[in-house]
Amino acid sequence: MRQFVEEYWECRFQEMAASNDDGIDGIIFLSKNGEITGEVVYVQIKTGKSYLRTSVKRPDKLQILLGPDYIKTHRPRWDKYPGAVVLIWIDPTTDKLSPHSWWTDLKSGNSYDARAASYVLIDNKNRFGEHSKGYFKELCTPHIDLKMTFVETCSADFSYLNLEEKTKLSAHRKFREMAASSAFDRTNDSLGEITVSRVFWKHITRADRRKQRILQSFQLLGAVLPIIKGIKSYENIGRRKSSLANNQIEVMNYVALRAMVGFKHRYQASVTVVLKRKRVFDQRTAAVLSSKTWLYTIYENRRGKRSD
Repeated sequence: MRQFVEEYWECRFQEMAASNDDGIDGIIFLSKNGEITGEVVYVQIKTGKSYLRTSVKRPDKLQILLGPDYIKTHRPRWDKYPGAVVLIWIDPTTDKLSPHSWWTDLKSGNSYDARAASYVLIDNKNRFGEHSKGYFKELCTPHIDLKMTFVETCSADFSYLNLEEKTKLSAHRKFREMAASSAFDRTNDSLGEITVSRVFWKHITRADRRKQRILQSFQLLGAVLPIIKGIKSYENIGRRKSSLANNQIEVMNYVALRAMVGFKHRYQASVTVVLKRKRVFDQRTAAVLSSKTWLYTIYENRRGKRSD
């Protein structure tokens, strides 16, 4: 699964510990053009014919036997996860190198039948493959919007944008203004002080990034500090651990602050700020010896819709 997701979807896959008893075997972090989108899919994986049951009454369905107690226990847990949750059943007898597999949405009532409490139902047409990424993305959409905190911006936040100056110059001036702002204005309640440095500017203007995405980030700079100050919860969207000397462990990862942002000059939009965080722990006591967090990128997940 990891190899497929990372090679064909160009997304990230994180396996869960075998001791996990929440009915989740892994997490897919969806990305686009190399950037994490903030869309998360929790995956339960079942492999083998022993799980498969067929029914004359449901020729268009695959019945995956999980057991009534398992479903009764885990379904409430699946419903509570903040992203999409899917079951992927793999048939290893179809192809040794690339076995066929099918998926279903574990948060959908259509995946269950009260008359057959032991089974999860999968449509025969739901073959898992490269094309499935789009379907998984659609499953994530309502979950992202529902859990977002609303952050209101003001006209002054975007005063750097004007018609008399090139957008890149205006954006760079705003970037310098943010970098020189007080620590108070750059402090998040949960993550502490956020450093605004060239790490951010170099990332959003890198040569391999699409021009439309660069322009979008320029136009969103005014929302950076309001999101940092206004959002208390965050999501870990990647982690790399490396051992250091003297019984220390350095953990470098990325975290996301997500908000539904209100603007004075346009419709509201779903916006994500990604931060890069480095912490050093004492391996023996787990105490945090040092911590630093940098602004990494900002982007709009998709065009917001006008509220009625």
